[in-house]
Amino acid sequence: FIVEKTDLARLILMYTEGGMYMDVDRVVNVNLDELFGPNARMCLPTSSNVNFMQDIQCSSANNLLFRDIIEGCSKVRLKGGKDGGPLLRRAGWLKPNDLFSLGPPMYNKWIAQRVFGRERIDELPRARAAIKRTDGLIVTKKDEWCDGFLVTPFDGCKAISRQSLYSHYGMKPWNDALKRHWNITE
Repeated sequence: FIVEKTDLARLILMYTEGGMYMDVDRVVNVNLDELFGPNARMCLPTSSNVNFMQDIQCSSANNLLFRDIIEGCSKVRLKGGKDGGPLLRRAGWLKPNDLFSLGPPMYNKWIAQRVFGRERIDELPRARAAIKRTDGLIVTKKDEWCDGFLVTPFDGCKAISRQSLYSHYGMKPWNDALKRHWNITE
């Protein structure tokens, strides 16, 4: 339930204040002043050729994309359940698939609609090429762990699974609590 609240808080802050957000497990070794030119108003990096990344976001304030995502998520929360009612909750927690649907799928849906005027994006290389023609208004790059939006290749860089990080720091994935509330076993 904290995940849902922090995701919503991030979206609200991105809309009202603007700025930059990244998950704490991101590696950064680039000069942000060089990444963002004077015209930059938003970044839309992609996770390889899978989707637009939700773990790195940046925008100027009052970007309608973030308003649309907030409103879209609210509509799903209130009317996306059985018979047009609210999503089902248990001890405040949404079902895992419902919670996931408010994340990357919703983010990518609204990028497709607001930025490209389409229902969905099928070819991310073409989308990145179109973004690069915005004269620096939107910044993008294909992100692949050691060569990405915020990192350039360096000696010793290697992908590390979140599971090994969780183990190293004695943490558990947030979805473990979600599964426990819904009595889901794998």
